[in-house]
Amino acid sequence: MNPRDHQDFFAGLMFIIIGAAFGSAAGNYDMGTASRMGPGYFPVVLSGLLVVLGLVILVGAFRKGAPHLSVEPIVWRPLVTVLGAIALFAFALPKLGFVLSMIVLIVVSSLAAHDSRLRDTMISCLVLLVFSWVVFVQLLEVQFPTWPTFLGG
Repeated sequence: MNPRDHQDFFAGLMFIIIGAAFGSAAGNYDMGTASRMGPGYFPVVLSGLLVVLGLVILVGAFRKGAPHLSVEPIVWRPLVTVLGAIALFAFALPKLGFVLSMIVLIVVSSLAAHDSRLRDTMISCLVLLVFSWVVFVQLLEVQFPTWPTFLGG
């Protein structure tokens, strides 16, 4: 039995594997009850929902009306660029502070797109920086330096 929609097949399989892996890891924590939830309750329930979602998507890949869709080959440049930008952000945050690290993250991530323009990248920097600063620094009060350490951040 071959799936008609390979994209849904692999997406469903991925959800099932990730849900099962996290569910088995969270199973080591105390579950508690629905009224007194332990540290493992939410991760196990969420993992179970992820597995169920994966099964629904996986089964849908075999239905008669599903379009014949194949999986495109992985384009490595954008994937490596974005993951590298996130790693660079994590390493730069303690020294450069939140503001400069976010700018580095956005600029390096924009290199993943073939049609990236400087004006669009600068607009993205401004909008995402203001939004992230409001959410993480002002509302959530996350404790990390806002400015570089050499500027007294």
